[in-house]
Amino acid sequence: VLAWAKAWSDRDVNAYLATYTPDFTGYRSDKSARSHSAWAQERRERIEGRQHIAVDVKDLKLQPQGTSMTVTFEQLYSSDGPTNRMRKRLVLVAVNGQWLIQSEGSAP
Repeated sequence: VLAWAKAWSDRDVNAYLATYTPDFTGYRSDKSARSHSAWAQERRERIEGRQHIAVDVKDLKLQPQGTSMTVTFEQLYSSDGPTNRMRKRLVLVAVNGQWLIQSEGSAP
């Protein structure tokens, strides 16, 4: 999770994308389908389109659940564009010895 936040803050798109499973497609409010490559291209454009990004993680809580791990935390995001603070939930799974993000969303 900290590597994910650092890669995002550093605008290192390749390292950021590498923290997600190869089949991750992201969250869409309209629930429509899209491919991993479409999601990755959208993220690349958004990240590279900023001059400055800072992502801070606070109050990190881990909940092991069999072969996955649910992580909740407060995300503080700022950039030369939008700034926000939200509770976030990531579900991580082990892939080839690395914990990767399988799903993400807001947390209560």
